[in-house]
This record gives sequence, structure tokens and C-alpha cells, in this order.
Amino acid sequence: MNTLQYPATPTGRQKITILFFTLLCILVLCTAFAGFSTKGEPREALVAVEMLRSSNWILPVDQSGDMAYKPPMFHWLIALLSLPAGRVTELTARLPSALALSLMCLFSTKFFGRRENGRGLLTAILMLTTFEVFRSGTVCRVDMLLTMFITGAIMSLYNAYFSNRLANRTRWYVVAILAMSGAALTKGPVGIILPLGAIWLFRAFRGDNILRTTLLTIMLLICSAILPALWYYAAYRQGGDRFLSLAIEENFGRFLGKMSYGSHEKPFWYNITSLLLGWMPWSLLVIASLWKVSKSGMPKCNIRTWWNNMLHNKPLAFYSLICILVIFTFYSIPKSKRSVYLLPMYPFMAYALAVYVQWLIRKGVITDRCLKRICVSILSLFITGFGIIFPFIANHKSDKEKAAAITAITHSGPIYSYVPDRFMRYYITDFYLGSRIVSLMPSMQVNNQEALPLDTRSLSVPPVSDFYMITAEEYLDMPSTEPLGINYWLNRHNLKAETAYISPGRAHDIKKKIILLHITPAEK
Repeated sequence: MNTLQYPATPTGRQKITILFFTLLCILVLCTAFAGFSTKGEPREALVAVEMLRSSNWILPVDQSGDMAYKPPMFHWLIALLSLPAGRVTELTARLPSALALSLMCLFSTKFFGRRENGRGLLTAILMLTTFEVFRSGTVCRVDMLLTMFITGAIMSLYNAYFSNRLANRTRWYVVAILAMSGAALTKGPVGIILPLGAIWLFRAFRGDNILRTTLLTIMLLICSAILPALWYYAAYRQGGDRFLSLAIEENFGRFLGKMSYGSHEKPFWYNITSLLLGWMPWSLLVIASLWKVSKSGMPKCNIRTWWNNMLHNKPLAFYSLICILVIFTFYSIPKSKRSVYLLPMYPFMAYALAVYVQWLIRKGVITDRCLKRICVSILSLFITGFGIIFPFIANHKSDKEKAAAITAITHSGPIYSYVPDRFMRYYITDFYLGSRIVSLMPSMQVNNQEALPLDTRSLSVPPVSDFYMITAEEYLDMPSTEPLGINYWLNRHNLKAETAYISPGRAHDIKKKIILLHITPAEK
């Protein structure tokens, strides 16, 4: 019976295979021709748009007065990749995620492939063919870039630990420090905490001197925090206490469940279901194979013997287990939970799955040929789904056509908006309008009163007498005595409105039809 044999050092043929799979991550960016249809992607892209427009690469503030909720590494990359084209596009906005996925596949191939039967290529293929990883590599969100930095740091710290030569050990520590700095500049201190927590526990379990290990960890933490600290200082110089409050709330308030607003609050079992769904279709294979293996008899294993074997004879497997447990435990503590938070687990879970799959092949549960066919089938489905079906659906749902119709009427200049909910913005429409929308509601970022009802009494008045404003149809239909409606504000400031455009369908980030109003002074 044939079994998978992956040499520790990849052959030329396998290098071509590795290159194929990593380039596949970029080729999947045919999804970049899909229009934005959810508010998450344009919300990140608009930060880069503002960077290019204002030339403020430290703490850009949009036209409505809000600053970005996350550190700027992801937005820096979008802006840099957009410089040749002169503007941010769907392609340049999604390219950092695809490049990060490609690099993570290369890291995993080399890291896991140089040890223990060369399982790196299989690990990378299994990881790439999971739904959560593949999806996250094709969207304009910070999560894949964060995952690449975190896993790169975790792998570099392991390499440094087992390096015999001082020069190699120093080199790996420098790589780990830069990776953790990049992670912290992508989403905050979590990018430093997770890698250092994993390596500290690993060294402690292996019997290293606790004091020496702790001092080394503290030194690595300080070195990794230097570059992020420089940005935080520069951002504080621009944003002041408002920026500081935002940074504290996003990094510590979210973890401690003390945010001023609810954000992705999920029950404790959410992370388990996220992994089962995120690992589709391989989670189905594992469940099915466990049932088949149980019928033929599971191998007997003494827990103490297994633990000692893992700890002393299989350090990579033990380190992977530590990383999985650290990341899962960390993200199980806060109320705020999302499936993408668990992405740093996926390379190490893919390694465990590669070990398990090879064991299944040796036991005759599945064959090498069957596994290859499954991988090809999954990739074909993903490419078809994400590269053809998804762009078709997304372009149909996108607000690009609505933005084009509004542009034809308004031509240029700011377009003001009124939606009495600071979390509801016309992100998609605004991206395709070139970030021209200015909210008339005052910015209430990091404000304990942001949950209170807002109404038109809070609306500012534009400094011009003739302007365009977009709103949802429900606010225009309200009587002039209702402060939540536009008519109340028009009467209060002696203005009149003419309907210039009504969208044929709902806006996908507001879920209401867009009404474009032409506002002029009312006749006395």
C-alpha cells in the first residue's frame, strides 16, 4: 500500500508544487473583482483611502471625525500597494490578505517540513483547503495579516530555542521580534502576548529555568514593543486623550468585557462550533474516520507515557499542542468572540491533522490517492465558489451602481448623511464615491452616551446653503414634529429638500433604500 512520503528537504518538483499552492492564494484574488457587499471590507479600505488623501499615515481621521479602531499596519500595506494605481481598489485592498496567506503557507511548509517526516507540504495543503483560512485570505480584513505575523513569531521562537549556534539563535530572535512588532501594529498587544505565552509555557514544561525563561520573555516583550510604542506615541500626539481612550477600550476593554458597546458577544461554546465549521470539510473527515477507526479498535495509550513521549521525544508536536491551547484559552475568556480570532491555531491544527491523516493512510482507512483527490476537489470547489460564484453574487449585491448614480447627480464635493446610529454608515457607497460622505451626526467615538437615542437636534448644519444629503427613506417619511426625522431638522433651520435620487434597492450596510436629497434655503 502506498503511503505519503514527504522528504524533510523538498525536492525541485515539490518546490514547484509549493510555489503553485502559494501562488494559488494570489490567483484566488480574482475575487478582488467582486464588489464590496459587506461593511467590514470598505471600512478597512477607507482608512487607507484617507491616508492617501490626507497624507496622514499615523492617525488618519475620516471626514465624519472618526479615527481607525485598529493600528495601521494593514492600512499601510493597502496604501502602499495602491500608490502605483493612485487609488485604492478592491484588488489592492485585498492583496495584503492574499500575500499574508501565501507567506504563511511558505512558513508552514518550511517549518513543519524540515522535521518529523517532512509533513510541511501536507500541512500547508490541509491548512489552505480549510474554509476559514481560504476565505480570510480573499477579503480586506486585518485577520490574515495578524495571523501571518503571530504564527511567524511562534515558529521563529521555536527555531531560536533549538538553534545551537549563537548567530542563528540571535537571527531567529530578531525575526520573532519583528514579527511580533508587526502583529502589534496590526491589532495591538495580542500580537506579542500569544507568541510569548506559548514559548514561555513550552520552555517551562520542558524544565528550563523559570527565572531565566521569564527574564528572556520580558526582554523579548520590551524589544517587540519598541516599534509599536513609537506609533502609539505619535498617534497620541495627534489624537490625545480620545485616541488613548479608544486604544484602552479596544485592547483591554474588549478582553475584560467592559466596552461601552456590545461587540460580537458570544457564549463560551461559540469557539468550538467556529472550529468545526471553519475546518470544513476536514472536520467531517475527522468525525467520519473516528467512527470507522473505533469500529476496528482504537490503539491503547497510557496518558503518562503519551505525555512524556510528547514532551521529550516529539517537541514539535508538543509545541503545536501548547500553541493551540494558549490561543484557544485566550480567546475563550472575553465575551467578544469571532471565528477569525482563532486563525493562528490553524497552522498547528493542520500539522496535527497531517499527522493524523498519515496515520489513517498507514492503517488503510484512506489511501494516498483518495487524499489527493479530496484536496484537488476541495481546491476546485473553493476556486469556483470564491473566484466565480462569489464575485457574481457580490457584484449583484454591491452598492457600486448606486454610488455611480449618485456621482452622476452630485459630480464632486462632499455629500452629507444622516443616519441616527453611529455604527451604521454608508461604508460601501462611500468607498465607491471616493470617501465623499460626511456624517452630520457628531462623532461619538468612545463615548458612554453612544447607546442613547440620537436625533436631528444633534445635527450640525453644513457651512454651505446648497448641498446634497443622503439618508434612509424611513427618516424622510417622519412628520415634522418627530425629532428623529429629517423634516424636523429642515423646519428648524428653514431649509427645504427635493428628492434627487431613490435607490432601486436597499443599501447593504444600512438595509434601507438610499434617498438623496438636494437641500436649499426655504423661501421666506
